[in-house]
Parts: sequence; structure tokens; C-alpha cells
Amino acid sequence: MRKASLAISLLLPAVLGGCGPARPPADLAQRLQHEDPGVRAAAAIEAGQTGRADMSAFLVDRLDDSEETVRLVAILSLEKITGTQRGYRYFDPREQRLTAIQDWRSWLAARQATQPARASTQPAQASTQPARATAQAAQATTETKDGTHR
Repeated sequence: MRKASLAISLLLPAVLGGCGPARPPADLAQRLQHEDPGVRAAAAIEAGQTGRADMSAFLVDRLDDSEETVRLVAILSLEKITGTQRGYRYFDPREQRLTAIQDWRSWLAARQATQPARASTQPAQASTQPARATAQAAQATTETKDGTHR
């Protein structure tokens, strides 16, 4: 019975491989370029939520996406990461969007030229974590009224 269960667990993914939606690639840059607009939109949202400035050029590419939703979440993520929309409007005619996209590319290139290289491309940790750890450490060493530490 155990061998049959093991065989089924090993063969089931191969048999079901063609069933259901394709699994998106794990790499964020790849997902931003995925053929499925839902995957691209989700990746753009993730890039913004995690503050992935290293994905800015890929997000700028998504500003010319054929899907309006992808363009919208791309500009919102860029705004969250950079603090600006640089005049881009996802609903403008393509010619106007292309002008704004070129402005974005020039702005990013100039920004990258003036910033020192980062040691890591990992997103910064949320700022609440150090504060929470400091508060916990302070609470752990708080002295009670009778002079003991808790």
C-alpha cells in the first residue's frame, strides 16, 4: 500500500500537468513579462507592495501593456516605489503614454546614474519590525515596583 501511495504521489503531478492554469514562474521579473495579464498584474502589485525598486524598469515596460489593468497597477506600484507618476496616465491614448514612458525611462536612467550601487537587491524590511523588537526588549527588562526585573 505504501509503495502504491508513493507511486501515485510521484505520478499525479505528471498526469495532471496539463490540467488547470499554468504555474507562473517564481522570479518576479519573469512574472512581470508573463503571457498571462493576470500574472503580470499580480507581479506588478507585488513589486509595489514589497518596494522592489530593482523592478522599476520592468514596471515601466508594463506601462505600455496591452491590458489597461496591468498599466494601472504598474503605475500605482511605480508611484509607491518612487513617489511619483511623472505625468503618466494609464488611460491616455498610446501615443501620449509612449511619450510619458520615454520620460520614465530617461528619469530612471538618470536616477540610477546618480545613486550608489546597492549591496543587495532585496527589499528593505518593514520599518515596524525594528521598533517592535526594541519595544519588546524594553518591556523584557522593565523593572517592577519591588525592584525586580521581569
